[in-house]
Order: sequence, then C-alpha cells, then structure tokens
Amino acid sequence: MTQVCNIPFISIVTIKRKKIWAVITLGDFLPTRTATLLIDSPSFTLTLRNLLIVSLLWTVLSTLSLPAQALAEDDLLLINGKFVDPQTRSITSTNFYIHNGGIAKHNGEPAKTLDLHGKWIIPALIDLHVHCHGNPLPDHSWEKFSPHDTAKIMLYSGVCAYLELGYGDFPALFAARDGQRAEPAKFDNEADIYCAGGVFGRWNITAASAPSRIKAYVEKWKPDVIKLIYGRDTLDCQTLTAAIKECSQLGTKTVVHIGSWEHAQDAIKAHATAVTHFYDDEVIPKEVVKVWGNSKTVSIPTMAVQCDMANFINHPALLKSPLLTEIESEKSLKTYAAPKHFSKTARETIKWQNEDRKNEFASFRKLSAAGVRFLAGSDTGNLGTFQGFSTHRDIKLMQDAGGSSWSALAAGTTDAAQFLGRPSGTASGETAELVVLDADPIADIANTQKIFAVIHHGKLVDRNSLRAEIQD
Repeated sequence: MTQVCNIPFISIVTIKRKKIWAVITLGDFLPTRTATLLIDSPSFTLTLRNLLIVSLLWTVLSTLSLPAQALAEDDLLLINGKFVDPQTRSITSTNFYIHNGGIAKHNGEPAKTLDLHGKWIIPALIDLHVHCHGNPLPDHSWEKFSPHDTAKIMLYSGVCAYLELGYGDFPALFAARDGQRAEPAKFDNEADIYCAGGVFGRWNITAASAPSRIKAYVEKWKPDVIKLIYGRDTLDCQTLTAAIKECSQLGTKTVVHIGSWEHAQDAIKAHATAVTHFYDDEVIPKEVVKVWGNSKTVSIPTMAVQCDMANFINHPALLKSPLLTEIESEKSLKTYAAPKHFSKTARETIKWQNEDRKNEFASFRKLSAAGVRFLAGSDTGNLGTFQGFSTHRDIKLMQDAGGSSWSALAAGTTDAAQFLGRPSGTASGETAELVVLDADPIADIANTQKIFAVIHHGKLVDRNSLRAEIQD
C-alpha cells in the first residue's frame, strides 16, 4: 500500500456482522487505491463497552489523520520514483520535493509523502496543435467542447498545456487564456491554454497589408503564435515571406500549415518557426530534406490526425484503451464501430490514410536522419482524434514511424515546452509539472497512457473529480 505521510486517511468506520471495518484510502487524490483494516473477534458483541471502544478508535484515528490532511495542500515529497529525463536520456532514482508549488531542495521539512516505488516520473505532456471546439465523428455527428472543456480533458490525460491553432470565436479563446493567466489558482484543474486565435490566409492579408495587419493583431490580442495557411490556393510566397518577417520583428513565433513539400520548403526558407503537417501524397524530396536539415525550423507532423482514423478501424482494440474510455463517452466511441453509418468524409479519410501511411513514415525517417526536430501536435478537432488521448497517440506514432522512445518523449514534453518558452517543470525552482506512470515509457512510449498521478501547478491533481466533471 502506498502511504501518505506514513498515516493513511481514515474515511469510514462501520460495524458490520460483528466486525469493525475501517476503510483506509490514500486521500482525496488517489481514492481508487484502498485497503481495509478488519478487527474481528469470535467473542465480539455489540455491548455499550464495545461501542465506546469503536467511538474511541474513530476519535483516535481521525486525530491521527489531521496532520496529513493539513499538509495535503502544502508541501509534497515524491520518493523512490524513477525519473525519466528526455533531455539527458537518463533514468534515475529521484526524489522530488515540491514547496509552494515549485521544485526545491528537501532539508527534512515535514511534507505529504508519496512513495512511488515501481513508478516512473516524466515531465507533463504538451500538445502543440489542437482545435478545442470539439470533434466530428464518423457518422457525421459532432461532440462540442469549449476551451475550458478541452483544458480539463487534457489535464486528466497528463497534458499540462495545449496550443490552440484556429478557433472561430477567438475573442472567447483569448478570454479563457487570459483568465487562466490572471488567476492561475482558479484553474488548477485545467491544462494551460496557449493560442494563435484566428489564422491568416489569402482571405485577410496580402503582401502589402501583412505587416500592418499582423502588427495590429499582435498588439491587440498578444497571441502566443501566428498561424499562416500556405498552399492549396491560399497565401502566395511573397505574402508568406512578408508575414513571417513581420512576426520575427515582433518576436512572435510562426506556425505554417502547408499543402505540399514545395510549400514547406518556401516556409523554411522564409524562416518559419514551425511547419505543421506532412504532405503525405508523396515521400519528401531530397532537396527539401536538405534545406530543412540545415534550418532551425521545427516540424509538427500531426501524426495522429493523419493516421488514426484508419488505425481505429484496422485495430479496433485501440478504441478500448483505458485512458480513452475514461475520457470519451461510450456513445461517441460506438460511432467508430458502425461503418455502414460512416459519412463520405470518413470513408475517404480511411482510404487515403491506408494508402499514404507508408509515405508519412518514410518522410518522418528521412527528416529524423537529417536532424530535424519534431514536436507533438495531434490536430484534435478532426476525424480520428480525441483531446488528450491523441497526444499520446501522436508520440506513439512517431515511435512506430522509426523514432526512438526518447525522441518521441522529448517531442511531447521538454522540446514542446521549449517551443512555448515555458519551463519543463522538472528542475529546481520551476513550478512542478509531472506525470507519474505505472510503466516504463522508454520500454514502450504507449506507457505514457498508464497514468498513476498528475502534478500541475505544483499540486496533485484530483483526477477522479476531474473525470466526473468531464463525464458530466
């Protein structure tokens, strides 16, 4: 049994069939881990004396639990866990002491203690390509979310932050983000929101207007990135270059959505911060690999959205993944098991994903060999994706394509944090952002789905209460 402050929390004492039962839980945060204390005696009788004994036992046990309860919202000490560090590619037995939300040196101060023997600790995940309006389902129905809904689902799934890359009601999105930043303590049950807000394409900028329009947008809304739609009858190269140049002067990162490998090359030459998506109609040409490998532009390949609709049909066991069933309704998941009701879009998506997967994986391997850095971005808000779960799937698909577990883990944690300009949440002085796992993620990156606990804003997340909110 895992112990908290070496004193388990006593939640219930009952008398049943001449036995005293005390249900002992690990507190509000991990109520699914329980043990039972049984006092049993053949000669036990419900006399007044024994009732007084029970009453005294309850009083003593309740008193003993008070120090642990008092510490529950203060300092936290994680002991005996194995820290998996993507930056150093090392696994070490590490204790984390969290004081006032930040990681600090432990000098013997009293703290609520979690013994994580047999557990692995990783930096919390980050998803850099999300649409938080909800998801279309294969039968053409829709599940709708808000930015806050998505933030809760993400956090339950071990994702501490997400980057929204295109939301219709972007003033409401910025209001949600700014509300979190103004009063972070009110949103400890939500992943941190980052956003582009609206997007820029040929419908709202030209080469001549791009500098002034982007400057006005950045000054008014202060987006975390600017998203540019390039290719397939959108921006021309001159406008793209002007827009990226203005963003660079303003100190704002750019994410360019591409429609071909030629478009990717143009974005890289214009010094885009990131290119999102692969053009999976063909394997990436050698000349584009060379240009990309010699640049600082990172790739957000969005493997989940470009592979998983077909994967869910070809491998239906994926839809029974415990993490997915915990966050997604049974009704929504059943739509993936009824192909006769699939929309035309769903059928076409399955077809092209089955045909183009080999190109997707081959391009990933070529870019990886050239030293291009990948970042996790699931592109949820599209068919075959689920907020939170698809973040895990995205890095798993990087491994399936030929990447190492280490590089896939970095893509979804430390490297993603660096892109957003935020600490990874694992070093001294940083606000703790950690996920505790039941299995080794380096043995199989899919083990990031086996979540034991989440620490966000330096606090242990009550995932059971969060799950109840999600299901409501």
